[in-house]
Amino acid sequence: MTGFGPKHPHMPNPALQEEVSEFIESHPFVSRDQGYIDFLEMYAGGATVNWLSLDLGPTIIIFGFTVTTEWLNDPAGDALLAQGRYFRFAEVRIQPEHIPTSIGLSYAWDTMEGQPRGIYRQLNHLEYKPPYAWYCETFLEWLDRLVTDPMHY
Repeated sequence: MTGFGPKHPHMPNPALQEEVSEFIESHPFVSRDQGYIDFLEMYAGGATVNWLSLDLGPTIIIFGFTVTTEWLNDPAGDALLAQGRYFRFAEVRIQPEHIPTSIGLSYAWDTMEGQPRGIYRQLNHLEYKPPYAWYCETFLEWLDRLVTDPMHY
């Protein structure tokens, strides 16, 4: 399921253009990744995917203006800022049958200048949350990895 952004090919929602533009202006680090900007404008930045046929049952959530309420409740996106510098844009949750809690991965941009550009990943396994580590160069590369091989996040 995806959201409908101002440039969606079948159901555009032009009313969101101002909100998307304000978000990009207030979070300039996202403008470094044109693939993400295109995703924001086409799908309002939001999508959810459930691979229910896989044994682990992963769920992918890309935060956005119309799919999750996280940005709607916090338009500045401050709730998505982790460790004071990583801006989360997506999570993957896996619920193995033999583990009572889910395993999660968070994906973010480093908001600090001078850091390598790209996507950073953090593994959230139970209560252990290591720091974010660089994962790949672009949003589209990240998305391709998820779609091509959903079991290797």
